[in-house]
Amino acid sequence: FGWDFGYNFFGRSCEKIRTDCKCPPRLQTEANTWTLKGDAHVVGFAAASNGISQDDPVNLAVSQCGATIFTGLNRTAGRVINNPTNPAVAPPPTSSVDAYNNPGIDNPQLAEASESGSGFENLNATTGGTNDQTYISIQVKFLSEGDIDYEGAETKIRTHKIFTHLGYNWTDKEDWIPYVGFGASAEFGNSDDCCDTDCCPTVSGDTCCPKCNDCSMSQWGIWVKGGVSF
Repeated sequence: FGWDFGYNFFGRSCEKIRTDCKCPPRLQTEANTWTLKGDAHVVGFAAASNGISQDDPVNLAVSQCGATIFTGLNRTAGRVINNPTNPAVAPPPTSSVDAYNNPGIDNPQLAEASESGSGFENLNATTGGTNDQTYISIQVKFLSEGDIDYEGAETKIRTHKIFTHLGYNWTDKEDWIPYVGFGASAEFGNSDDCCDTDCCPTVSGDTCCPKCNDCSMSQWGIWVKGGVSF
């Protein structure tokens, strides 16, 4: 019989994320170009014929800077939207139909379009002229390199692992010696609370993610090992 047991420490120092000076990020080279869409709808439809045929699609300039990788804001009640003083700002949506009108976009204003000086036509969220007028962002909030929280994305790792293995070799064999073993391990990681939350900028622009979070994964394993030696 043989019995092994042990301890392993694994660590990785804090990452350092930097942009490449030889290939600048597009947010730096293409100013006033990129924005967050979230779940905003980017097309409206003419409500009636006034220089634009009814139900003609019209592109909408929209942004939703509070959107995350998990969710947008059109269907989120109690959201914080950066709007100017505007009596036409939509209330939080009460149904999926309300959400189609882009109530969660930045600086929402009722959307209109004109063609060849023929006047302005309201733009609805869907075709048919029966839905409420949709919203457009005035002004759109563009992204810049300063909006990227590089330090908040930098992490470090520290884990502690214990393991054991129990094995048996047949000693009464001469030419072919079989063996078999069983083992198990458990690794314990440490993760800061910020690793488990949706970390996004606040209204003031501050981030809730401190620099270099400890984001380590805990895991366990078992195994069976067998073979022959000759």
